[in-house]
Order: sequence, then C-alpha cells, then structure tokens
Amino acid sequence: MTLRFHSLLLVVTALGFGSALAQSAVTVEVFKSPSCGCCGKWVEHLRQNGFRVQSHDVNDIPANR
Repeated sequence: MTLRFHSLLLVVTALGFGSALAQSAVTVEVFKSPSCGCCGKWVEHLRQNGFRVQSHDVNDIPANR
C-alpha cells in the first residue's frame, strides 16, 4: 500500500469520527442569575462551542448548587 492510500484512509477515518462526535453533543445544565451578564455570556460561549445548554434562571444561586 502506498503512502497516498494511507493518507486518504486516515482522512476518511478522521472525517467519520468527527461527524460522529458532532452528532453526540453534550448537554450542559446551567443554573444562573437572571440579572447576571457573565452567566448569559457563558451560556452563549458554550452554545458557540457545540454544547447543548439547558439554562435555568434562579434567584438564589447558592441554594441551587
């Protein structure tokens, strides 16, 4: 087998593995203050990086930890 064949096989395998990972996105549950801008930006950051986010607005963060 040639180097070209091995390279092609590696690329095809990597693409298949990558698409399998993309289909199984991790769900992250976030309990956040409704008035906190940092929490909202964190949720946005998670979504932009492929996570599914379940966001819950709560008034007493320490009680929900």
